[in-house]
Amino acid sequence: YKVPGIGNGGCNCIAYLQHRYMYESHDINLWWESNQLCNDYGLDAINTSSIIGWLMKLHEEGIITAKDTDGIPMEWGSKKAVLTTIEKIAKQEGFGKILKDGVMPAAEIIGRDSGEFAVQLRNSAPFNGGQPYRATMGAYLVPAAQEIWIHPQAADAEAAFPMVAEYYGISYEEAEQRQFDFMDEFSAKNTSSKDSWKEDNYDEFGEYAFLQENVITAMDIVGHCDFLSDRVPHFGSWWGVKEAAEAISATTGLNITTEKFLEVIQRRRMVELAYYHLCSDKLKEEEVLPHRFLRPRPDGYHKGQGVDLMEFEKILIQYYQLRKCDPDTGYPESEELKRLGLDDVEERIRPKKDKKAAA
Repeated sequence: YKVPGIGNGGCNCIAYLQHRYMYESHDINLWWESNQLCNDYGLDAINTSSIIGWLMKLHEEGIITAKDTDGIPMEWGSKKAVLTTIEKIAKQEGFGKILKDGVMPAAEIIGRDSGEFAVQLRNSAPFNGGQPYRATMGAYLVPAAQEIWIHPQAADAEAAFPMVAEYYGISYEEAEQRQFDFMDEFSAKNTSSKDSWKEDNYDEFGEYAFLQENVITAMDIVGHCDFLSDRVPHFGSWWGVKEAAEAISATTGLNITTEKFLEVIQRRRMVELAYYHLCSDKLKEEEVLPHRFLRPRPDGYHKGQGVDLMEFEKILIQYYQLRKCDPDTGYPESEELKRLGLDDVEERIRPKKDKKAAA
């Protein structure tokens, strides 16, 4: 983009969504200026915008006032609040000093249950699909996956209904049913149940989450946008692990089978999961979910539904079993690490794992 008075540069889709929705701004120039400012300072746009939205929520709730933010009211959509916060964080000035380590360490300093309003998992902003800051997350936030936020199929489908209805000249209700039928067909083809895609299906959604995680990881490896993959199949995108393996084979001349690629994906996930557990032990980045994530969904397919934490355990257990992790601790199984030739990873996490399991 080239914006007079602001500057030139680029961004990705998520930075656009985050910098508008997270602080509820409809000012397109403010989005561009804040995005450019983060780029100039080397700040992560997603986490920075999440922190700004969090401060604005705290201001709305009366937990903080302008006195806590160097005289600047953290009001929703305020250009001064947004740009000043970015400057403060980057330069480590004023209230920016308490934000340098992320939202949860800052919440410990502020206190007053401020952490309950943070959009975070392991002290990092999970990809929220462009949902407004006030939205809830639902059962599709699978803590077991840690880095990978499992995309809500219902939410995507809900967003697509108007487009589908207009394109085919059908009613909203017919478009809704067409999308759900499509998801049923996709799930029946790729999992053991046509209903596994439904996030309130606690008995089977873990398998769907596992499928999605494999596809997202495959897209990361080949450098392909996972938005155009099996991760969002109801948009008609069918680029999954099989297609990615075929693409690698075609471009490199190597014989990369789907099975071989899945092995690579498993290796990567095992290394990532081991790393996250080390971070949990050393940096205390615990899986702390704000209560606001668990509120009933305000609209869409699951309107009025919340997360049943007791039932949610079924999703985690199924995911852990499929990923070859200990369902009690979440750590990668020793046998699986050794099978994948990751003996060095096993040696790093074994003392921590035994200690945590004993506790």
